[in-house]
Amino acid sequence: MVGLVRIGRPEYTGENRCWPCTIVNAVVLGLVSVLVGMVQPDIGVFVVVLGAVVIWTRGYLIPYTPTFAPRLVEWFPVDPFHTRRAGDSLGSLGSDGVGDASGEQVLRSLLDAGVVVADGDRLTLAERFETAWGERMDELAEATGEELAEAARDASSVATSARSQDGSGRSFVVLSDDAGNVSWLDRPVAIAETAAAAVLGSTPLPANRRDVAAHAVCAFLERCPGCDHEIVEADARSCCGGADYSATETPPRVLACPDCDVRFFTLDVT
Repeated sequence: MVGLVRIGRPEYTGENRCWPCTIVNAVVLGLVSVLVGMVQPDIGVFVVVLGAVVIWTRGYLIPYTPTFAPRLVEWFPVDPFHTRRAGDSLGSLGSDGVGDASGEQVLRSLLDAGVVVADGDRLTLAERFETAWGERMDELAEATGEELAEAARDASSVATSARSQDGSGRSFVVLSDDAGNVSWLDRPVAIAETAAAAVLGSTPLPANRRDVAAHAVCAFLERCPGCDHEIVEADARSCCGGADYSATETPPRVLACPDCDVRFFTLDVT
């Protein structure tokens, strides 16, 4: 039991387990066991059992799997959770002037538009905006996947097509532009940002800032529009170090819903 505890890697097991990586490791284990078993059947069985225990408690058997796993999972296109970029948003699709805006510029635009209010060092959403945003999120939460996709496309300043996509027990809105760029928005993120962009349309905020501003206001989100769970600060690292971060990198902190396993906003760690 002590040995199992020592080799255990909770960051790669349980909810953090990468199933494509687990399957690949299991296949390699099976091939090695067959080869060994052809010479020594008893040892082959021992190799299978020991290897299975290591994979289950550690998450992988092949050395350095967490290092090459971010590229490995891209070989499984049937799983949108692993092929997408975690943390995609309306503002991550194309540029149209949005990508050139710094966080400080976006914040200044929100302050100038009266969407964000400064009270000393404390920033809050204007009550009128917050109320309208919440009402629109409630409406979109009742929408079908295709209805939400259509609303997200209309809210985006650059998206030319949108579709609803289900996979890995999750629901996404997939946005595309004329340049072939694609953004995968988890349904709760699509609800929050589409609602925000729609309400921002009635403010003085410049049109080419609404996409990224819709993402920025998610920093003030308190409850998940998908399940109503409280938004918490969490580690951005996902399966096998995440598609965005290697095993040696320190990922940033994010605001996320632990129930939906969805990130809404990445905190500035600089």
